[in-house]
Amino acid sequence: MGAYNTLLRNAEQRAAAGIWPQSSANKYFIFCVGQDFIKVHAFMSFAANNDIRVKPLVGMYKGQSERSFIANMNDYPEIEPWLVAEESILILGRCNGQGEPTATLHYLSSNENVHMGRLVQVSRTAALRHDSWTFCPIIGCYYVCVA
Repeated sequence: MGAYNTLLRNAEQRAAAGIWPQSSANKYFIFCVGQDFIKVHAFMSFAANNDIRVKPLVGMYKGQSERSFIANMNDYPEIEPWLVAEESILILGRCNGQGEPTATLHYLSSNENVHMGRLVQVSRTAALRHDSWTFCPIIGCYYVCVA
């Protein structure tokens, strides 16, 4: 739990920026490293020990609950080995005037990109109507992709 608490503490310090820093021109991505408790905690330890800034999230993807994370795309090379069993990542691009980033689902095995619209903040009720959503427990907000 030490690595998780470190990640949570670091993420809380960045919580004012929401789920991602909207003023930044950098790209971010939402990803999962699997659901195995040991692998998730090993990843959190790896990130904390290597100063890789990730924010823990909770979500649903294709109707399956998952623990996920958000990180800067610049950290992708370090994180990529943890994604070998994953189908895809959600890449967040530039934000519009409302702070909503573009969202692109990137399939790892085929390199196919599918534009999903924008990642927008919604109520819990609205999020739970979708088969894919993200929840940031640090700021208590739900997000879904809207075309």
